[in-house]
Amino acid sequence: MASIVNLPPAESLCNNSHHWSYTGQRYIDATNYFGGTIVDICSSDWAPGVQAAATQVQPYDEWELTHTPIEDTLIVFVDFVEFTDWVYDALSNTVEFTTTPPEGSLVEIGYVIDHGPGDDDDSAGDDDDSSSS
Repeated sequence: MASIVNLPPAESLCNNSHHWSYTGQRYIDATNYFGGTIVDICSSDWAPGVQAAATQVQPYDEWELTHTPIEDTLIVFVDFVEFTDWVYDALSNTVEFTTTPPEGSLVEIGYVIDHGPGDDDDSAGDDDDSSSS
């Protein structure tokens, strides 16, 4: 991951010409979280950021999910096209690709979160599985 952003005025090469509120702090935080490269938008050389973004793209054989899905709702897209070469491993809560998506592909995994017994995802306006009638 790489970000080319306005750095805080005290660190920026922009000669403090921008207000602190224009600092790309959320992008900086995200880039730092993933160990990426941050480049000042006023730098004359963006090559480090562009190179870092290009070289850090690698194919994944599996993807750990953030939440436990309702398995029947899992759907995977690769470059906006439904992708079917995968299996779900409930023990590791991962989608495992039986065919690795091509390097640089956009992979999206969608699902309905399984909140477990006692929660119906608030579709009835309550926090349990009982009917509202």
